Amino acid sequence: MRNESRTNKGKERIFEVISNSDIPLTVYQLSELTSIPVPTVYRNVGILEMEKKVKSFTLEGVNYFYESGKHLHYFKCEICGKFVPIKTCEINEENIEKLINGKVTEHLVIFFGICKACLEEGKV
Repeated sequence: MRNESRTNKGKERIFEVISNSDIPLTVYQLSELTSIPVPTVYRNVGILEMEKKVKSFTLEGVNYFYESGKHLHYFKCEICGKFVPIKTCEINEENIEKLINGKVTEHLVIFFGICKACLEEGKV
């Protein structure tokens, strides 16, 4: 019983960090932010995905986690790897649905380029 309580508190803490983040997070970032060991974070994000509270995507071999139901777009710097949230959405899902003769249930958009800091530092 005691171990289950610890797991629930850890899972709740991980979900809280994911929910409050404007960017997708890796297991290693979650471990660092929560002080929960990496294997425990892996186990808990798996449970959170099964519960449909979080979703994930894989980019360049790395899994990123974000809260289900959030409508987020990102910019990812190709130099430093930093994610920047984009708060607006110009995508018209109705037009997409007409093109595919189907129903869009959600979308995830990631733009790639070079961030302002890397440009200013001449890292191009």
